[in-house]
Order: sequence, then C-alpha cells, then structure tokens
Amino acid sequence: MNYRRYIASGAWRSNEERLHELKAADGHCRLCFEAASEGSPLQAHHATYLRLGCEARGDLIALCARCHRDIEDILRRRRFARVVPLRADVISMRDVRTRLSDPTR
Repeated sequence: MNYRRYIASGAWRSNEERLHELKAADGHCRLCFEAASEGSPLQAHHATYLRLGCEARGDLIALCARCHRDIEDILRRRRFARVVPLRADVISMRDVRTRLSDPTR
C-alpha cells in the first residue's frame, strides 16, 4: 500500500483506530501533554507500519505537530545512520591523466 496515498485518503480520515486514539488522548499530546488547538490539532503517528490500512489498537499515538516532527526526525536519523554511503565511481578533477575539454568544439 502506498503510504502517502493512504494518508491523503478518506479511509485514513475515517479510520476507526485513528479516531479512537485521538478521542482517547482527550485533546492532549501523549508526549508533552500540550493541549491541541484549532491552529495545531493532534496528529496520529504510526508506532508500527505492520498493519498499514488495517491498524489495530496501539498502532497509533496522538501527538502534537512539534512532537510528531521530532519523533519522525529521530526515526529518520536512526534509519539513515545505518546506511553505508557508496563511493561513486567518478574520475577525480585532480586526476592529471584526464584532460578537460569542451565537447562543443
């Protein structure tokens, strides 16, 4: 399932587990306990993506926008910290064996 398409869909907006979590949070972020406001509503964060599209109780956490952004940032940093960069097979510009030339001449 395509995550972005799902989050933009009516199925996500009317998801029973999403609505249950937002109601259970009683208008407060589960991390910082900040009250939601009209300008900053609570967001449902996926604690797991194993059941994307048919979430179970406990798969979602109600967070304010700031906590949601911070959690996503932490998870993204962890995920990319494990990635070993690949060395590009590019000729160094300092390599004297290769002459720079204008291909239009």
